[in-house]
Amino acid sequence: QVRSSNNSNYSVNMIRGFIDVAETKEFIITRKAGKPQPDKLLICFCDATGPDALEHFKGEAKGEVVGEALIKLSAAE
Repeated sequence: QVRSSNNSNYSVNMIRGFIDVAETKEFIITRKAGKPQPDKLLICFCDATGPDALEHFKGEAKGEVVGEALIKLSAAE
């Protein structure tokens, strides 16, 4: 699951999905016009099975986050 510190200015074409071990996925980060500020994207990983990835990020019993990747974003005016 991908989370942003500034959802009003940033969008990502894929906010949740499955990635197998050693697989790569490409996603596009789009920023709307706005005042430059330091922002972050957080990519959360969990050990997930089943057809709905979102269910693994709801509540503690559904799926424990096992890893995170933080991406610092910096926009220029």
